[in-house]
Amino acid sequence: MDYFTWWLAIAVFFHQFQCPDAGHKKVKAHEKAVVTTDGCKTTLGQEKRKCEKGSMLPCLKNRTALESLKGQLVLCDTKTDGGGWVIIQRRIKGDVEFENKTWAQYRDGFGSFDGDLWIGNAMIRKLTHAGYTNLRIDMEYHGEKLHALYTHFKVKEESHFYQMSYKGFSGNVRHDDFKSSNGMKFATFDFPDNGCSLWYGRTGWWWQVSKASCGATNLNGIWACKDYGKGIYWVAHTTNQRSLSFVEMKLRKSDP
Repeated sequence: MDYFTWWLAIAVFFHQFQCPDAGHKKVKAHEKAVVTTDGCKTTLGQEKRKCEKGSMLPCLKNRTALESLKGQLVLCDTKTDGGGWVIIQRRIKGDVEFENKTWAQYRDGFGSFDGDLWIGNAMIRKLTHAGYTNLRIDMEYHGEKLHALYTHFKVKEESHFYQMSYKGFSGNVRHDDFKSSNGMKFATFDFPDNGCSLWYGRTGWWWQVSKASCGATNLNGIWACKDYGKGIYWVAHTTNQRSLSFVEMKLRKSDP
């Protein structure tokens, strides 16, 4: 078997485990996307009317998909803590692989509105620079609902590897495990090479650059995985060998 045939066989092998998108519109994000400033303040009543009109957008409880100025679709949480949240990441049923995704895929986004999704680093950067600097992370582990809130959340441009930072923290989690990612650059298995993604499930994340550890959390980990450091973990609750059963990361505009 020659080199090309060998790689083709591997690609076919992995492709058979990918879930189809069932015709749902994929989430895509680009640096030039224009961010709506108040779209996610849509009320539940407006959401219901939109669904009744036969919209092609999914009708989800307390969630609505809205179209921004340049045709960019975003999924909003219209209920939690008053609503107004743009969902940037969601893990609810493991229908989308977050592992083996390239730098470009994490930059542009992947997933669907009725399943798991990553809105894309380019769009996250655009949102934070448009004033969406309040970050909320909702999680669930063994039936316990957890949340963490952050202020002054910012993501730099791609030339700075989408470096992330935040200031204030509150919530009901036992410990701010996201702290290990504060100030870190984003990395995937293919770029930039810091070793962490390759060691811990080949997923993209704001990995901690340390000889001792790659961080205390990875919300983009492999769904339901129990291998050390490869699952969707928040160490204070899951340890490194269990996975959260639900995650939503969402942004909202900060107070004027």
